[in-house]
Amino acid sequence: MEHQSYDVVVVGSGVGGYPAAILLAKQGYRVAIVEEGLVGGTCVNRGCVPTKTLLYYVKAAKALAKLGLKIGMTLQRLLEEAKRVSEESRKGVEALLDSAGVVLEKCSGRLVSENMLACGEKKLKFNRLLLAPGSRPWTPKPFNVDGKVVLHVDDFFSLNNISASRIAIVGGGPAGIELAQALARTGVRVDLYEAMNTLLPTLPSEAGRIAKTMLKLEGVNVNVGKPVDKVEPRGESAILCAGGSCSQYDIVVCAVGRRPYTGWLKGTSVPLNNKGFIVVNERQEAVPGRVYAAGDATGDPMLAHKAIVESLVAAKSMMGKRVDKPWPTPIVVYTDPQIAYVAHPDRKAVRSAKLYWGYGLEARLRGYKPQLVFTKIGVDEEGRIVEALVVGPEAAQSITILSLAIRLGLRPEEVSATVFPHPSTAEQVYEAMLELLGESFNRV
Repeated sequence: MEHQSYDVVVVGSGVGGYPAAILLAKQGYRVAIVEEGLVGGTCVNRGCVPTKTLLYYVKAAKALAKLGLKIGMTLQRLLEEAKRVSEESRKGVEALLDSAGVVLEKCSGRLVSENMLACGEKKLKFNRLLLAPGSRPWTPKPFNVDGKVVLHVDDFFSLNNISASRIAIVGGGPAGIELAQALARTGVRVDLYEAMNTLLPTLPSEAGRIAKTMLKLEGVNVNVGKPVDKVEPRGESAILCAGGSCSQYDIVVCAVGRRPYTGWLKGTSVPLNNKGFIVVNERQEAVPGRVYAAGDATGDPMLAHKAIVESLVAAKSMMGKRVDKPWPTPIVVYTDPQIAYVAHPDRKAVRSAKLYWGYGLEARLRGYKPQLVFTKIGVDEEGRIVEALVVGPEAAQSITILSLAIRLGLRPEEVSATVFPHPSTAEQVYEAMLELLGESFNRV
């Protein structure tokens, strides 16, 4: 069997793997990246990129419809465009790896010793190993997934032909809500099922209530507190049973969560917790000085931006640099409007201010209903900002400002002393600070 030696071997070419591979290669390290599937991983091929492409076009079409400009959109055409953008993104990652001098090995990796990875007919010897194997969709027991009419949310963008008029989505988390809104805007009838009593159950209750209102305004039939009992294919359609009744759908999409892809590491020196996540320290080390890990496989939240920063922390750790692990990690639901949340990992809010319809001009331009534009800011006993929930246009940008405020331990009066451009989406942050300080001028 052929042997090849590298300074670093990276398992996984998604956002948890390729940033570190490129950074290390640029610093002169000999790096190989092992990928058994498509380069770019879940984000590029089945998650972030195709989903946001779909959301972008349905959002643009709705904006134009306000002016009476109707655009005929088919779900088939949108899926084709999402695939095209994913392919371009994938080629972009491949080009980056090639330009940096990273060797791409297309195979399924397997640890055979403390410094050796089997890769097909090759053995890759390494000084350091970065594990970024990602995660896989979880299949609940009631689901009989066939990949055609009953499928995971990951598989939705792999469909070659689709002409569905009625789709069920099971799971009221970010992935399920984003897909439900996008499909509803294409004219598809969408039923959403969530076993918990609220949508977005891991976020503050206001987020779930607003998400439910948002989807209902789009015509989505939202079922909360309704666990699904059975889902199975029936020829060209699928049957879903919940709460004692059954319905027929063209497609049922499972979006109920993910599990780390780490089963192949059992019995090795890599530490796994009882949920199968790789246990790492602040330097992303699983085995100090030798094995590192980043991305979904290291634990919740399973987010692309978390994977990117962990990948870069791992690379810097390998280089012997001092590392300050980035925090806090915001969560964004890329609906229209967006829902974004961030919180201090240790400090709790003792006082909060809630503001509906902040930065009204931007919200009115985009045609949002007043109940869909919301900000909640929480401060601790010292008056420092420790929590923020933002719903509105470009909430991802606003939450970035508030994430920085939390990291720096800023108070509302310090943030409000910054001049925010007018009109802008960032004004939602400014107006929320004024609300906390009792200085609001847009509400009486």
